[in-house]
Formats: sequence, C-alpha cells, structure tokens
Amino acid sequence: MRWLATIAGFSGGMLILEPWTESFHWGAILPVGAAAFWAGTSLVTKKLTRTEAADTITLYLLLLLTPVNAFLAFGNDGVMVSGLSMWLLLGAGGLTVLANYLLTLAYQKADAAFIQPFDHLKLPLNIAVGWFAFGFAPSGAFWPGAIIIVGASLLVMVDETRATRKARMADA
Repeated sequence: MRWLATIAGFSGGMLILEPWTESFHWGAILPVGAAAFWAGTSLVTKKLTRTEAADTITLYLLLLLTPVNAFLAFGNDGVMVSGLSMWLLLGAGGLTVLANYLLTLAYQKADAAFIQPFDHLKLPLNIAVGWFAFGFAPSGAFWPGAIIIVGASLLVMVDETRATRKARMADA
C-alpha cells in the first residue's frame, strides 16, 4: 500500500509540474528534491525520538543549521536585511522552531505513517495564506495533482490505522 501511495503521490506531483509542457522550467524540480530530503529528515527524526528528547533534537538541529544558513547567506554577498524584513525573518525563524519541535514531539508519540498525512495540511494552508495575503491561487493541473497526493497519503493513513486495529484485536 505504501508503494502504491508513493507512486500515486509522485504521479500527482508530476501532474502539478507538467514537465511535458513548453512552460516547464527545470527549476520546478527543486521542490521534488526538497520533498525527498524532507522525507529523509522525517525518517531520521522518527529514529532519533527513540533515544532523544524532542527539545534536544530541535536544539541540535538548530545548532547544525544556523552555521550552514549563515554561510549561505554571507556567501551571497552578505546581504543584511533590516526593518520589516528582519522582523518577518525572525518571526519565520520562531515559527520554524516551534513547528519543528511540535513535529518532533508528534514523531515521538505516534507512528510516522500516521503523522505524515498531517504534513499535507501545509498545502491548503499555504494556498489559503497565499490567496488572502497576495491574491494568488494555483490554477490548471495543480488541483487534480494535489488531490492525488493528499488522497494517497490518506490512503496510507487509513490502511495503517486498519492494520493497527487488526493487530490490537489479534493481541487481545
């Protein structure tokens, strides 16, 4: 079921990217790479929660990421932000820490297959914020692709929940 969902999710992503059209740009593949790395991060985080506390994992992640991000920022002509941009970046950083901490706590308490579909809540939330803040809403093949991706994740969640219930009934 997980492989079927993976293939369906990848197909939904390709539907969104539309690599067969003339308007396709190779930069659109970057989110696919980011998703793969995010999946790896989720697996490592789940593994770490077996032996480490959520706050420890979050702290070390921040300690590791800060120098890397500083190097990337200063390697790009060292552009320093100020004013509203600085406050927005600090706010985004604070929200990132909080999100990572809550996600780590979730991985500590539940199976990754159960938690991962909730990650897809970012999709409708980002669309809603984009529409309210900027008047932007995706069009075209985005919607069927998004439905396929979210549906595949929900399918895994339902299947895992069913398997867990079946295992508990067998143990009882």
